[in-house]
Amino acid sequence: MHPIYELDKRLKCKREIDVPPSEIYIPLGYDREPGDKKKHFRKFFSCELETLKEYMGCKPFETYDIKAMKE
Repeated sequence: MHPIYELDKRLKCKREIDVPPSEIYIPLGYDREPGDKKKHFRKFFSCELETLKEYMGCKPFETYDIKAMKE
């Protein structure tokens, strides 16, 4: 997700609009000039993606139960 810029008539420069909430998105990089497309926002997840069904349909890794043997 890239930032969207709009001309601020009072300051006469381009400013970011519709900035996503910082609780969900992490800003990465920066634009030296508005529209460079070097800055973007990455969505942050608090849990593993494997547990989210909307992003990963089935588990990508095989799982096995491991049991310790007694000697």
